[in-house]
Amino acid sequence: MAEITHKFEHVPGFFHQDDLAPLVSAERSLDKSFGLLDESPERWSNLKNKVAELNASAPEGTSYKVIYFARHGQGYHNVAEVKYSAEGTWENHWGKLKTDGALVWGPDPSLTSLGESQARNISQAWVKEKEHGVPLPSRWYTSPMRRTGNTCLLSWEGIFGGFGGEGKNVKVLENLREVCGMHWCDSRLPKSELKEQFPHFVYPPTEDMPEADEMFDELVHESPEHVQERVRHVLEHVWTETGKDEEYISLTSHCGYMRAAFIVVNHPPSPIVTGEMVPMVVRRVPLDATPLPSPSLL
Repeated sequence: MAEITHKFEHVPGFFHQDDLAPLVSAERSLDKSFGLLDESPERWSNLKNKVAELNASAPEGTSYKVIYFARHGQGYHNVAEVKYSAEGTWENHWGKLKTDGALVWGPDPSLTSLGESQARNISQAWVKEKEHGVPLPSRWYTSPMRRTGNTCLLSWEGIFGGFGGEGKNVKVLENLREVCGMHWCDSRLPKSELKEQFPHFVYPPTEDMPEADEMFDELVHESPEHVQERVRHVLEHVWTETGKDEEYISLTSHCGYMRAAFIVVNHPPSPIVTGEMVPMVVRRVPLDATPLPSPSLL
């Protein structure tokens, strides 16, 4: 991975999720403008103006983006994990297998019907908030797993009806994957199979995403430090690829990965339920930059 030249900082004061003990639950945030603190009719216009103002006045090398960070809907591995974690056998036994004979969770499990409905709930919330002027992303990125790809598609079907037209394409990033290793639910399908299932997605070149899954190791679990390093590289990639004028970005990933991202940007920890979307304002600054005060929407 390339050298990291910037640090990324969560900017609080915009969303309920910015607080260590948010007043709005994950389930209710979809009915509360994704957790936006501003409840005025001009709430989204106020956010857009504030983010634009922050970027216009930012020092050289510093810029702000709003990240719509989504966890995939419920997958079959989540069902199995709940069942076998209650017995204390998921981590060291069932998670290292692919099936119990009834459920199949590896490799790359699909969404359950509940998982699909969770993603459609996000879609309905986007449709509702679009009427109030919510700023839509200019870019969409997803982990290469089927559960994240389908969550991304279903979450945006109400707005676009599908990707592939009007220049709106989802880009796959291998580094958006879940904490990797040992558990077969986190082993991905071959790249060619993913292309068949998600033909409108944009895939990285072979050097960044080979045909076979070379990240997964059934004997070694990825370290927290390495996952955090992957997060930094994804953020660097997104900022470099989009430039300063693209201020709203969609990322669809996984619970463990999002927890690592929260650590990297210093966002308060959260349980992150399946099908949850956590919006956050993130600032990129050079590693040697003088610390800046935290602005607020309110």
